[in-house]
Formats: sequence, structure tokens, C-alpha cells
Amino acid sequence: MYTYERNRNKKKSASSYSAADRNTRKAEDVMTRQELSDKLAEIDDRYVAKEDGAPPSIVDFERIEYDAPTDEEIAERAEAELAGYRAEGRADIESDAEARRRSAYAKKADAGRTLKSEERAIADDYESALGSYGSEMARRGLARSSVAAEGAAAIEKGRADALSSARSARAAADAEADSELRALEADMQKALNAFDIAYAARLTERIAELTSEREEREAEAIKYENRLKEKEYDIMREVTDGDYETVKKGEVPSSLLDIYNEERYEAVNKYLSGLDPEEAESVVRNDPFIRDSVSDYWYYMLYRTYSLDE
Repeated sequence: MYTYERNRNKKKSASSYSAADRNTRKAEDVMTRQELSDKLAEIDDRYVAKEDGAPPSIVDFERIEYDAPTDEEIAERAEAELAGYRAEGRADIESDAEARRRSAYAKKADAGRTLKSEERAIADDYESALGSYGSEMARRGLARSSVAAEGAAAIEKGRADALSSARSARAAADAEADSELRALEADMQKALNAFDIAYAARLTERIAELTSEREEREAEAIKYENRLKEKEYDIMREVTDGDYETVKKGEVPSSLLDIYNEERYEAVNKYLSGLDPEEAESVVRNDPFIRDSVSDYWYYMLYRTYSLDE
């Protein structure tokens, strides 16, 4: 926003600053010396041209500042935006693997339960067959014969063969489940690797988009800044009646000098009005800071206002 306005107020006469007026101003907020120094610095900032040739802020435009993110900040933003996608994708893969893992362990557990059941059944069948065979041999008077021994051996072999077959089936089931577990771990790792590659590609793409966006906004900011500088240059030529070189010397443009001096005077006057009359008079007469803060004309006005002899 262009804030420069020419001051059309006339200089106040000495009669405007009577003793009664001083007493009235004492009721206002008291300004400390530091506050006065800060106020004068603020006035200088608005009216004095910068040493680098920039115009006084009173004829400055409001800037649209763009705080460009760093590469690290862009990467962090892209990662944050894709965090949900990454977590969900990996979770789906791991969930599928966990389901297959539970299925494989369930097969191993089922095989174990089946073996125990078959072992009990084989044992029961063996005891039953051996008992029946022994009774038959005793009834026939062959309990201690070689025929009885051979028959018992055959029954024992049948029991051993049945147990071996059941245990082989259990081992085969375990081997199949273990193979499934190894396969699913390999499949899961392969799927995770493929997903990570896809995620990295998407992350790289998003970082590139954000970087391009930053570059576009930086270019727009530079273009806008250049347009403002051109306008400010034109305004400064108008404000300084074409004497733009004055602006480059850290001085107040001549056309702004009256309002600049009056604003500094008003700040000093507010400070002095908060002091006791005797102290104010002493400060005006003896303090070089006060003398250097205003022009000759306005120092004369202060001298007249705060002199107790007037």
C-alpha cells in the first residue's frame, strides 16, 4: 500500500505552547527517554532513505513475503503427506502374510493332534488284537508255542508299521507347512520391496511437484518485487521532485523534510511534557541529545515553550 501523504499542516506558533498547555499535557501518558529514542528511530525509518538506495518506508509498498521451504522441509512435507499411504500399503502386505502364517501353523497343529489321535487308536487296536490272539492261542493250547510267538510278532509289526505311517504323515504335514512358511516370508519380503519401490517413486514425484511449486512462487515473488521497485522508483522521483540521488545518500527527501522535522519535534515535546518544569527546562538547554533531535526552528519552539523565564 502506498502510504505517502504530503503534510499540509502549518507550523504551530510559539503561543500554542503556553504554560497551561504544558500542564494539560502532563496528564497524558509519560514517555520515557528510551521510548523517545525508539520513537525517533521509527520516524527515521519512515522518512530517511536507506543507504542501499531503497526508498523511505513512508513511500514503501507492503510486501507479500514468501518464506520458501528448504529441501529438507519439502521432503518432510512429502513424507508426511504419504505417511498414511505407506503405512496402509505395508500393513496390507503384512496382514496377508500373517493370515497365511496362521494357516500354516494351524496345519502343523492339526497334524500334531491327528498323530496323537492315531497313536492312541493304534495302541488300543494293538492291545485288543494282542489280547484276542492270546486268548485264542490259550484256548487252542498253543499259548507257549512258536505259532503264538510268530502271531504276536506279526501283530507287533503291524502296530509298528501303523505308527511309522502315522508319524510319516505328521512329518510330511510339518514339512509342507514349513515350506509354506518359508514361501510366505519370501513372498512378503518381495511384496514389501516392490511396494517400497512404488512408494519411493511416488515420494520422488511429490517432492518434485513441491519443488516446482516453490520455484514458481519464488519466481512470482521476484517478479512482484521488481514491479514494486519500479513503482517505488517512480514515486520517489515524484516525492523528491526528480532528485532521486538524494535518496541514495541516506537523507530525508526535501519534500518530506517539513513533516519529518515536525514529527520529531512532537515526539520530543511529548517526552518533555512529562517532566517537571525545572527538569524540562534544564534538559532543553543542556541535553545535546534533545538539541540534536530537532531542527533549529523546532528547537527554538522547545526553548520558548519550556523556558521558565518566558
